[in-house]
Amino acid sequence: MWNPITHANRLIRDPGSLNYHRNCCMAGLAIYAVVTLPQSNDFKIILLHRDSNFDDQYKLRVFDSKLDTWALADTPPNASNFILQHSIVINDRVFWINLTQDHLKKPQSILSYSTIDGSWVVSIIPLELQISHSPRLVVHQQVLYFIDMDRSSGHKALHIWTLSMLDNGRFQWGQSSNC
Repeated sequence: MWNPITHANRLIRDPGSLNYHRNCCMAGLAIYAVVTLPQSNDFKIILLHRDSNFDDQYKLRVFDSKLDTWALADTPPNASNFILQHSIVINDRVFWINLTQDHLKKPQSILSYSTIDGSWVVSIIPLELQISHSPRLVVHQQVLYFIDMDRSSGHKALHIWTLSMLDNGRFQWGQSSNC
């Protein structure tokens, strides 16, 4: 890990075993996020992973630079066996899209983890917005956007919704744009 503020390099050992590395790398079952802690040089690394393709349960490990250790955290609530393989970080929260467990794999909820208190928030995606299996979360100037493409109609339509963050980690679905 290279710290751009202090220009210091630091070796951080991955918490996985050989079995975890083999399965994880082949199946893409590890999602990393780096979160800086406000007004300090400290950071946390968030690792959301499954041990193998056959494991339905996700695990969350958190590396704390102050303690220089990895710790096992609470598992994500209501997580299916397929969470999209990217994360978004806004301030002290990390977000993932959780897909339905059926064969359609449509977006079902957005999982949010607080790196400050370790709490989880599950925000259900409204049924009318559970369109395709290619949704994305994007952040621009500290605003979170949910982007989805409707492939069911004769033409492809891109839908973009603004998500307004509330104090409790939840959010309200805001304006939508269609392209």
